[in-house]
Amino acid sequence: MQINQIQLKPLNDKITILIEEKDYREDFEKALKDYSKKTVINGFRKGMAPKSFVMSKYGNSILAEQINELAQKELYQYIKEKNINLLGRPILKTEEMNLDAKANKTYEVSFEIGFSGDFEINLGNEPITEYILDFKDEMIEKEIENVKKHFAKLEDSNNPIAENDTIYVHLTQGTYENDTFFGWPEMTEQGQKLLLGKSKEEAFTASLFDLIDNEKFDIRKYLLQSVSAEEMSDEAIKSPFEVKITNIKSMVTPTELSEEQITQITRNPELKTLEDLKTFLKEEILGQYKNISHSFLLNDVYQSIIEHTDVPMPKEFLMDFIIQTNPEKYNTETIEKEFDEISKSIKWDIITNHTAQKNEIKVEYQELLEDAMNRYRSMFMQYGLPPQEEQIKTMAAQYLKDEKNARQSYESLLDTKILEFITQENQSKFVAKPLTEDEFTEESKRRQALRDQLKDKPQNQEVTQ
Repeated sequence: MQINQIQLKPLNDKITILIEEKDYREDFEKALKDYSKKTVINGFRKGMAPKSFVMSKYGNSILAEQINELAQKELYQYIKEKNINLLGRPILKTEEMNLDAKANKTYEVSFEIGFSGDFEINLGNEPITEYILDFKDEMIEKEIENVKKHFAKLEDSNNPIAENDTIYVHLTQGTYENDTFFGWPEMTEQGQKLLLGKSKEEAFTASLFDLIDNEKFDIRKYLLQSVSAEEMSDEAIKSPFEVKITNIKSMVTPTELSEEQITQITRNPELKTLEDLKTFLKEEILGQYKNISHSFLLNDVYQSIIEHTDVPMPKEFLMDFIIQTNPEKYNTETIEKEFDEISKSIKWDIITNHTAQKNEIKVEYQELLEDAMNRYRSMFMQYGLPPQEEQIKTMAAQYLKDEKNARQSYESLLDTKILEFITQENQSKFVAKPLTEDEFTEESKRRQALRDQLKDKPQNQEVTQ
């Protein structure tokens, strides 16, 4: 068997495999014999069809499978031996081989391949900004006020109705009576103006639709406790009710925090004083903004790599490959318009694979499992549920059994590892810049706006091996 490789264009070659009769005959004869034994052929008992009949009727089809398997096997073995950084998949270029299973022929199978060229990672000449928090003690005081609000609770009030109160009322219309309540956010602007300043035991007449925003708080379902249409028609509901204020509850925020409340926040029974809480909150704030800053930095490193690193790749081959693998999405016209964006993701995949191989950077299963477990822990905590480690581990393992989930998790972790590695290798390029809390917020909004603009950009195309 002979294999020849010739250049068509830069980074775009043709590999031709010459398969002689001695290369395929033995396997072909075995496959022909197996087919005769296993296949039911009309007019013959199973396994009893003459070899000559099977050869004349099915020989060329069986031979085609044998030639294809042999060519594919030799091609990928050759690519591995030559250490070719393949992009996409080889494209079969042999259209007609004039198969003849009875003849002792040599067949020529050709493939077109694309591959990436040599490159050096380049972050450009300009320094990259690394943001740091301009910490102020007022941030701790602000966070303590938020903690107090966390422990706020509704309490009976003898004061007139104020904003954000919850109002309890007795509703009367004819023979219908009902005790119910509603909150300030569920009220219409007209209703808020009407009730603001009123006191317990005051009574008035009003349409419930003037008081309550029905889209936020279904009047029939919640305010009237799902009264049936037979008991009260839609027209009656829209008619005025006698409304008497029976109670007012205000959200009361504690002026001081108890030891129990502090330990709930610190999640440490040893940290129970106000000073302990302040120290804890400072560490939390600094850690939170450090993570945000590092996220900004990794993103900026990625953008610099994409902008400044020149990765040679065969544009025309890749466009043809993408059209062939996504014909419902791309054609010659659309791929030309979108290739610049698509090529950025291809470039990053090439850089990722190259850096991982060169520096032996890997993602182990245990890392995938821990990443999935962290996501489930966050989900449990979001709903206020205590994480059950064994349950979380089982759920994470089940999640990773799905090949798509495992692949996405692997690619995400590998991307992060590569960016962390490149960032660590380029510390001298970073220049620190302090930002206030408000400036961090504005910077986050600016970056989110940029991400929103990119949502409609072409998605990543899997072309690296």
